[in-house]
Amino acid sequence: MLSARLALLSRDEDSFRQELKTAQLWTARYFDAKSNGGARMLIGLKKLAASSISIALPDISPSLQAVRNYRLTHENAKGRAMKYLVWILILFAAAVALTTASHNPAYVLLVYPPYRIELSLTLFVMLLLLTFVFGYGLVRLMLAAMQLPTYVRQFRLERAQAKARELLDEALGAFFEGRYTTAERAFRARDGVG
Repeated sequence: MLSARLALLSRDEDSFRQELKTAQLWTARYFDAKSNGGARMLIGLKKLAASSISIALPDISPSLQAVRNYRLTHENAKGRAMKYLVWILILFAAAVALTTASHNPAYVLLVYPPYRIELSLTLFVMLLLLTFVFGYGLVRLMLAAMQLPTYVRQFRLERAQAKARELLDEALGAFFEGRYTTAERAFRARDGVG
């Protein structure tokens, strides 16, 4: 029995069962198996041999996932700080370039006979950038307007699915509560929505 106890503590199921079989044989051989105590001992040993000693280890995957999420969040925070630093450097570089360009005496001459337009280089570059930003915004606006029917269709579909899900929940709740007419009405309403 000591060996069976050690096998149980070390979770060695084969050794545990073998030691219990040996204990059953010794009990049957050296004790009266027909007596009340001997019969109870054999029944107890059989029950122990039939039981499983394997212990299901807890699943640690949710904990590992939480650690991974924390690490990703932490790494993303570092990446965001670096992104802000780069943007600040770009802003300072643009300020220096603008200051340098504003003291530039150069000019741009646009000629379209009989017209002639003379602009400072700084004003020309600013107008060029403004034209680019305006054009980019206009293109984005046109793309968004072309995608609008798809977005509206998707929104309506999701809203109809949510309404059908809500009616189904109401119908099932009424059905399980025993309110069958309310459940039938809710199912019919759901069929009309879905």
